Amino acid sequence: AIVDADGQRVSSNEGVSNVTVGVVKGGSMANMFNGCENMTECDLAGLNTGMSNSMYMFFKGCASLEQLNVSQFDTSSVTNMDSMFSGCVALKQLNLGSFDTSQVSNMDHMFEDCQSATAIDISSFDTNAAMDMEGMFANCYELLSIDCNILKTGKADSMARMFQNCRSLTSLNANVLKTPNVTDMSFMFAGCENLTVLDLIDLDVTDVTNMESMFEGCTRVKQLVLTE
Repeated sequence: AIVDADGQRVSSNEGVSNVTVGVVKGGSMANMFNGCENMTECDLAGLNTGMSNSMYMFFKGCASLEQLNVSQFDTSSVTNMDSMFSGCVALKQLNLGSFDTSQVSNMDHMFEDCQSATAIDISSFDTNAAMDMEGMFANCYELLSIDCNILKTGKADSMARMFQNCRSLTSLNANVLKTPNVTDMSFMFAGCENLTVLDLIDLDVTDVTNMESMFEGCTRVKQLVLTE
C-alpha cells in the first residue's frame, strides 16, 4: 500500500501488512494509519511532517508493529497527539528522543495499550503546553520506568488513569508532578501492582474533585506518603 504525494491516508485498512510512504505534505495527519492492525512494516522515510498540526490516532491500533522508526519526524507544529500510539500492543520499545512536543496541548491516551513496551524514550519532551494527559501511559503493562521529572504538568486538568495498570513499575517519582489545575485523579495509579513506595507529599490536590479508585489494586505498596 502506498500513501501518495497528494496525502491520501491509509486508514482503517485491516488488510495492510507493508506500507511505503512517499513524499507527503499536509496539515492534519490524524488517523493516518488508524486500524492497520496487520501492518508489520512501515517505511516513513519520505514522510514530511513539518506542516502537520495533528497526529491524533496516527498509529492507533497498529497491533502488529514490533518496531517503529519515527526519528525523522518534525513535530514542531503538532498540537494534538491524543492516542498517537494507542493500541500498538506489539511494540517493544519506542524512541521519541527527537520529538518536539512544545506545542502539544493534548496527550490523552498517547501510549495507552502499548502493552509490550518495556521502554519509551520521552527524554526530549516539553510538556509545558499539555492540558490533557488522561490515560497517557495506561495499560503499559511491561513499562519498567517513567521519569516524571520530564513531565511538566502545570497546565494539565486531568490525570485520570494516567499510570493505570503500569504493573511492572516498582517505583515512580510522581511527587515532582505539578498539579495546580488538576481536577480528576481517578484511577491514576490503579493496578500498579508492583509499586512498593509512593511518595506524593508534594502533589497539589487543592482543586481535585475526583479521586475515585486512585490507588485501587496497588497491592504491594508498603509506604504511601500523602502528607508531611
